Amino acid sequence: ENALFGTPVSVSSQGFIIESAFQGREALDKVETALANDSPYAMAFIDMRMPPGWDGLETIKRLWQVDPKLQVALCTAYSDYSWE
Repeated sequence: ENALFGTPVSVSSQGFIIESAFQGREALDKVETALANDSPYAMAFIDMRMPPGWDGLETIKRLWQVDPKLQVALCTAYSDYSWE
């Protein structure tokens, strides 16, 4: 409201650190390290298909065993719909 009507407003700057993992096991290692450093991840974007190794569901299961507060967005280009 103050910003809309011209009253000076103190704005805090937020920053985000974006990291990537190519396999579920690598993601699990990163989550464990972040928790050990008291800097847990807020969110993870997980692909449904991540060959070789764990698929997206297995990765999420293991991540939540370590950090149940981790928010997850399941992203995938996979579809069981055929255009043919």
